[in-house]
Amino acid sequence: MAFTPLHRGFDDFFGYYLGGQNYDSHRNEKGLDLRSDYYDKDGKFVDELRWDLDGRYSAELYSDHTVDLLNRLKSQEHPFFIYLAYQSVHAPHMVPQRYIDQYASHITDKKEKVFAAMVSSMDEGIGNITKALESTGLADNTIIVFSSDNGGNVNCVKKVTSSNYLIEEVNGLSTRVVSGHHPSCGPETGYHQASPMP
Repeated sequence: MAFTPLHRGFDDFFGYYLGGQNYDSHRNEKGLDLRSDYYDKDGKFVDELRWDLDGRYSAELYSDHTVDLLNRLKSQEHPFFIYLAYQSVHAPHMVPQRYIDQYASHITDKKEKVFAAMVSSMDEGIGNITKALESTGLADNTIIVFSSDNGGNVNCVKKVTSSNYLIEEVNGLSTRVVSGHHPSCGPETGYHQASPMP
């Protein structure tokens, strides 16, 4: 537990500790991994497995959780940091049918259709978060950073291509972005995470 988000300075966590989870059942070969971690009113660490969210698509859960978090934090006076890393578009490639349907007329390859639909689901969630930032009055004092953890996937589908040119050109190594926090975050860290563990 020493390397989990709450033990790394986050105030709360919603997501997975491990990788390779099913987007709907939130399980991998070791079982259920979707959890909410927080400190209760007595300061006791709580690690709650989220059995109640079985069947809900992870990108939608992360987006909804982040919107709820923004609504709770809107009146907070000190800065805060939210780390949101979607599971999308990692394997296993799966997405609700309603996202796939929007590509039925112009993408014929099934893998390409699912990949595009996964991106659309994530894009919808980012749009919902952006709207929440605007409706809470937080948008004017917010920095949003987009990053990919692995670079472009060049082997996922036939016609969707990526370029990892910049990553490959930096001494043949990929780089990792590390983010810090504003020094005036107050007594709590102001860190919140809704995503797989960094």
